Amino acid sequence: MIEIIPPAARWLITAATAAYGLGPFITDMNRTHLLHPAWPGHARFHLLWASFSQLAVAGLALWLVWSHAPDGLKRCRLAAILGLCATSGFWGALSLKRFYRGTLHDPHGIPPIAGRLDGNILAVLLIVGFLSGGLLLTF
Repeated sequence: MIEIIPPAARWLITAATAAYGLGPFITDMNRTHLLHPAWPGHARFHLLWASFSQLAVAGLALWLVWSHAPDGLKRCRLAAILGLCATSGFWGALSLKRFYRGTLHDPHGIPPIAGRLDGNILAVLLIVGFLSGGLLLTF
């Protein structure tokens, strides 16, 4: 028997997956990140590697959400959990940034919203909220 997947769950997970999968390519493949002239080549390599890996996970998650299979609810749950795993790296990096001298944004990149709220935090909070909401709708 094919399970009925709530459309809202599919669309919430899809929107969040597109954001964490494509977001790095839209925002980081420029002169403030990947093409930054002061970045060592090895740092660029790792950024592109991580971005392609995240894109691949997002592709798998979208396939899980939209493939027609008898275990559709389980597949949607797994897609949401994969997205939560992918975004958990952001929270780890944020919590440890003082140890590796990290910053949330480049001074020449996208400035904080209203000079205060970093767009990365807002974006990842929305992504986590969409994934969590989609996941809850599958139970």
